[in-house]
Amino acid sequence: MAATSAITLATLGVAFAAVGSSVNASQERQLDQALALEAREEATEAAALGGDELAISARPGPAANDVGPLTKYAVIYTAAGGVIDQTASWRGEPPARGELPEPGGDCFDVWSADEHLRGVHVAVPKHPGVTLLLAAPRSDLDGDARFLTRAMATAFGIAVLWTVVVALAVVRRLTQ
Repeated sequence: MAATSAITLATLGVAFAAVGSSVNASQERQLDQALALEAREEATEAAALGGDELAISARPGPAANDVGPLTKYAVIYTAAGGVIDQTASWRGEPPARGELPEPGGDCFDVWSADEHLRGVHVAVPKHPGVTLLLAAPRSDLDGDARFLTRAMATAFGIAVLWTVVVALAVVRRLTQ
């Protein structure tokens, strides 16, 4: 009976972990795709203005699930790594160019003061060495991950209690 309970609980734990990981990865992938597309559009717009100023348009930033468009955090760097222009949304200084991955479109996590962001670093077309970092808050993704973790931990705890109750009832019945 103990072996059956242990196998059941291990299976539930692995299944919950797999579901949580899959859901979080899917949400992050959706944000990454929207962010990469938005970054390429913003870099093209900046290039059209000479590559030395942001053209953060009035159109909304990438959406995160049902919360709507996210605030855009953007900065243009020189080839030497200096900041040419940045949005007011950065709290303090944006990250140094040397701290960022090479431009290429792969998304990564970055911080602005105490805010967790998801960012992408891309080249500004027709302006050698000039790059653009575009980022958006991860708060929705992080909140969903915390909620999912709590919900699955609660369900796992209930499953553990139920398994113990059923196992004790079966053992008591068999030993009578």
